[in-house]
Amino acid sequence: MVTARFELDLGQPGAGFFDQPWPSALRRQPDGHVDVTNFPGHEGFFGRYVELAARTLEGESLSPTMYVRLTAPVDAPAQPERGAQAPIFLVDVDPASPERGVFFPLSVKRPAAGSRLVPAETLEIRVRPGFVLRPATRYALVVRRSLVPSLLGTELGFEASKGTSPRSDPRHEAVRRQMAPVHAALAALGVRREDTAMVVPLLTHEPRAFTAALIEHAASLTGALAPRVTETRWDPTLDLPQGPGAYRVVRGVYCTPNYQQELARSPFLDGGGEIARDPQGHPVLAPIPNAAARPTCGGLLPARFLLSVPLRPAPPGGYPLVVSAHGTGGDAGSFLGDQDFAGWAARQGLAVVSTDQPIHGANSEAPRPGSTARISIGVLDLLGIKLPIDPPMLFYNPLNPAASRDNARQATVDAAVLGRLFAGLDLARLGLPPGPGGETPPRLRAGPFQLAGHSQGSQSLAVLGAIDPQVAGVVLSGSGGDVRYGVLGNREFARFRGVVEGLVGVAPGELDEYHPLLALVQAMSDAIDPQSYASLYRAPWPGRAPRSVLHFEGLNDRYNPNAAAEALAVALRATPLAPLPHAVPGLALLGLTPQPEVGPRLLDGRATAAFVQLAPTQGEDGHFVIYREPQAGPLIEQFFAQVAAGQPPRLRFP
Repeated sequence: MVTARFELDLGQPGAGFFDQPWPSALRRQPDGHVDVTNFPGHEGFFGRYVELAARTLEGESLSPTMYVRLTAPVDAPAQPERGAQAPIFLVDVDPASPERGVFFPLSVKRPAAGSRLVPAETLEIRVRPGFVLRPATRYALVVRRSLVPSLLGTELGFEASKGTSPRSDPRHEAVRRQMAPVHAALAALGVRREDTAMVVPLLTHEPRAFTAALIEHAASLTGALAPRVTETRWDPTLDLPQGPGAYRVVRGVYCTPNYQQELARSPFLDGGGEIARDPQGHPVLAPIPNAAARPTCGGLLPARFLLSVPLRPAPPGGYPLVVSAHGTGGDAGSFLGDQDFAGWAARQGLAVVSTDQPIHGANSEAPRPGSTARISIGVLDLLGIKLPIDPPMLFYNPLNPAASRDNARQATVDAAVLGRLFAGLDLARLGLPPGPGGETPPRLRAGPFQLAGHSQGSQSLAVLGAIDPQVAGVVLSGSGGDVRYGVLGNREFARFRGVVEGLVGVAPGELDEYHPLLALVQAMSDAIDPQSYASLYRAPWPGRAPRSVLHFEGLNDRYNPNAAAEALAVALRATPLAPLPHAVPGLALLGLTPQPEVGPRLLDGRATAAFVQLAPTQGEDGHFVIYREPQAGPLIEQFFAQVAAGQPPRLRFP
């Protein structure tokens, strides 16, 4: 008989990591953190990831891959039906959850030839892309005995968990007590205890709260630590002086809070970069290295800004504001141009401000720490990496997982600070003289602002837009959810794939979206993954007004894989604008079909979530369709104008 493994004593000789299902709320350290003792690959390069997980993960991933080891391979369904009678299902069993009783669509990788890290007879089970679990919520993964015609067997440890009376063995009794409410919730769904071969309890973590705390901390800074603009000047060399999208450019320096420790070690190849916390876990400011510090900024970090201002009179109250964020390798000026955010915004009377992302801006008047570093090829030779790497390419730093995560968190804070600082700002009061054509120094409208980002920048803005009460709307280009797809399908990863496989000790081609190494990476990346925050666009936290989102996908995108873009569309529950060249199964599963016009359908008609899929026709990579395909700009202009007018957008192709 094939049996589902459930070994209580994983510390005994010969016990494997997957001899008890993982992840599981039963597998916790004494301090409550997830227990990853002897996680596959911990003894090598991947050990730095395991160490970070052991001290930071406080629950299961919102986008989990789950592992149930059997005693022999079985023929499992690749996509089980949803419902309590399915042979494998995942269901919300939390009594406090508004989604209690909801079943999630799953994909199952059939056991095949084993690897060094995953036994061959292990069921690898994923929640399908974009169907994100709720934070701090209890779930149950159930494998029925009817998975195989001869019925799956069970081991004593799991059978003991089904009992309704106390057990004499203290280990069995501890598991029984933890599992009792889960079995009771399943019984209410008609699932009998005797019909289950395995029930895995999950208690998801809350990865979003610390990001929100960072933004709130930055917003609370006052006095000498208050963010401020210290230098302003017009830059006619960057102006677009003619045409419907004409604008002038103001540039300067402002002071912004830094939360990353050991900033002098940026780009953090050999350590540093993690967000600073006090003993209670709250964010605190980190010191500014002497090489970057300026007297005018005190304990804040000097950074460059560029501001595009429409070449037209300001409306009453000032120009509405858009905060833009650039992609990897770009800079604060990447948004400039007639067919870019500056031009599209100017056509509708909006100003746009941007800054350099962490580890970017080497050629600016206030370069970000690490952006001017000269990385020795010899340093990378130690890891077998022979390719030259510029500092900005280490924003997502595989050598330092804490810095990789917290570079993104810092970028999110940077955008929040920039928006709050510039919304309502009157540059005449800062001493900016009239413009090159005699224009009055710009005044920006106070109150909510919009966000518009590309690639790396859109990742942080998607997060910010979900949680910042000051944001009214978000435009995303080259953005995606589900880090596993972002890793596996990215063209840069393809360059390093052989090196990475050698470092973590897997066979060529073994890494896929089900692999436990990437499952752990995903769990740690939930905190910066836009899909973790997507539900907040349709169910905002208290005190957050409705905000709309326009999400673009370019087909054949080699930087942000299409699977990632589509996972985010599903997580957002975004309505696709017709035509939809490539079907998205997750949207179809939700009943979201392409529409000739996408309007407000979230929050009782107070917000819009639109998904636009474009095929590249001008020879460009799909990552850049908004800049090359003529339909994109008018859609962005529609969005900017309607959100600025306080309306939930209605969008249609021109």
